Amino acid sequence: MARLTLENVTVRLPVVTNVSQRSLFSAAARTATFGRMGRASNGVGFVEPLTDISIDLKDGDRLALIGHNGAGKSTLLRTMASIVLPQSGRAFRDGDVSLLFNLGTALETEQTGRQNLDFYARYLGLSKSERLDMIEDVAEFSELGVFIDMPVRTYSSGMLVRMLFGAATASPRDILLVDEVISAGDAQFFQKAKRRAWDSFSRGRISVMASHAPEVIFDLCNKAIRLERGRIVDEGDPRAVWDRYYREKTVQPEAAAPAAESDAPASASLPAEG
Repeated sequence: MARLTLENVTVRLPVVTNVSQRSLFSAAARTATFGRMGRASNGVGFVEPLTDISIDLKDGDRLALIGHNGAGKSTLLRTMASIVLPQSGRAFRDGDVSLLFNLGTALETEQTGRQNLDFYARYLGLSKSERLDMIEDVAEFSELGVFIDMPVRTYSSGMLVRMLFGAATASPRDILLVDEVISAGDAQFFQKAKRRAWDSFSRGRISVMASHAPEVIFDLCNKAIRLERGRIVDEGDPRAVWDRYYREKTVQPEAAAPAAESDAPASASLPAEG
């Protein structure tokens, strides 16, 4: 039985600053939509992309993460995968993880798609015959053709996404984490990706997907949470959560967020958050 639990998890990232950057940080803190900004007791500035997050997922849960860019979705997925560790709170996971952008961080661009896929299959612990089957499956799904045997540096971004998505869904783990990429590509491939995702989600025990595509959320997920500035502000049925989110964004422009601390130091380079 798979389990994924976060209890009062807060992620805080330090921001190294200097005196000349102070006004920039203060202005960002007054208008930030990507989480809380402020200064710790030791004087070091910080960005807090996740604040007091509690989630408990069991077998059969297919969770959608809803929110604008910078709301905390990508950081939450990385925290679930133990790539990002919480500053406080507890994160517990029982089961192995398939994470779409894991392969992307380890790509050898001078090697071919086939070679990269073989490396990923070895990482998953697949046997030789299983590796060969997975590579052929991903090659067919991604429609790479002869490019499967060409260096990855020759791939377009769309080709790369197709290969990565195919790899992440080829051999589902107990927990499948997907960050937005299903919406990439043309309409025909989008439908193909949705069918593959549904098959992968149905075989995986727990699935979590960040997406801006309501049709994907409604088709693939049975629960949803909405994030705003790193906090859970709504949860429940995916269609209901999405409708409230869409209605609020359509009717009322997003207001500027209040400053976290008036004496916050500045930063010219803040962490990107998805």
